[in-house]
Amino acid sequence: MSYSYTCTATETFSLTHAKYLASKVAADLHRCQARHGSLTEQEILNYEQELVTLLHGGYVHRYEFG
Repeated sequence: MSYSYTCTATETFSLTHAKYLASKVAADLHRCQARHGSLTEQEILNYEQELVTLLHGGYVHRYEFG
């Protein structure tokens, strides 16, 4: 006798996931702002909102910072 056990899980990429990832990018940008002072708060907020839209729409698949 042989037995087999399989488990499958699926998860869709939600708006919540996109907001979480974009908040991580915004945190990186705030660190750059503190060190270099080249970005304004509004620019970071605008970038974060745009990134949420692009991530949720499936237009961004990779992010590299630094």
